[in-house]
Amino acid sequence: MHNNIEILKMRILTCFIKMSKSNCNVTGLAKSLSEEKYAVSRAMKSLENCGLLDRSDNRCPILTERGQKLAHEYADKIDVVANHLLGEGVNPVAAKQDAFLLSMYCTNDTLSVIKEIEDKMRIKQVTDSYSNFTGKKLCHKLGDATLELQFVMYKNSVKNNTNISMANEGFYHPCILTVEKGEGLISLKAKNMSRKSRLTGKKMNGKVSVFKYFDGTSFVEAERQGDIVTFPIEAMNFISMGESRDRILHGSLPIRLGCSVGCMHMPESPAIFTLIV
Repeated sequence: MHNNIEILKMRILTCFIKMSKSNCNVTGLAKSLSEEKYAVSRAMKSLENCGLLDRSDNRCPILTERGQKLAHEYADKIDVVANHLLGEGVNPVAAKQDAFLLSMYCTNDTLSVIKEIEDKMRIKQVTDSYSNFTGKKLCHKLGDATLELQFVMYKNSVKNNTNISMANEGFYHPCILTVEKGEGLISLKAKNMSRKSRLTGKKMNGKVSVFKYFDGTSFVEAERQGDIVTFPIEAMNFISMGESRDRILHGSLPIRLGCSVGCMHMPESPAIFTLIV
């Protein structure tokens, strides 16, 4: 592996959160990382000088608070990159080695793109045995997570050669799926939009002020805090199309929407909220 002291420092930091404390010394780390003791000692000294490592007890050095935070950040990045490389067919040994290099030198924007790809692949992996499933099943399989997902709001019928609802422009994209303890919430942030009044024909500005979703029995109001609208993904139904990594998951939910300019100008109307993964 590339014997760069910065990469070695990253490897040492992650060892402190993954190995037993009794092995997190020069001898134990050198053996675990297959590095010379002098190289490990030099790297640990550098970490100490940077305020990331406390070596007041040489037999049992520990990470400082800053060191702990950085170690967890590195570990998360490495896991994301390694999983992506494995999914692309890279062998495990090379994926592990290259994950350290890529995590060190990739920009945060690049890592964000990789994470988004991996988040979507994880959704597909945990549901690969289902041709259709509910949002509740997805949350149960997915575990705790926070994901950005693309969505589209469709009208119930085609008008003016399109079936995209005007409400699709009334929210920022993407939406956020937050799963915690088996329960998932979709969060949308409303924004201003302009449309002509059906009554006067004049352009009017407003926001989506009514958001109801079908819970299986009736349409109920979504929760709202300011511009943030949330509703349970458990109310959604998904179908799976395609095979393996090329699979597409399509989730849908009947909704009803209204605008702040009033029903006279923009009447409350039905739509279909759709997630595409």
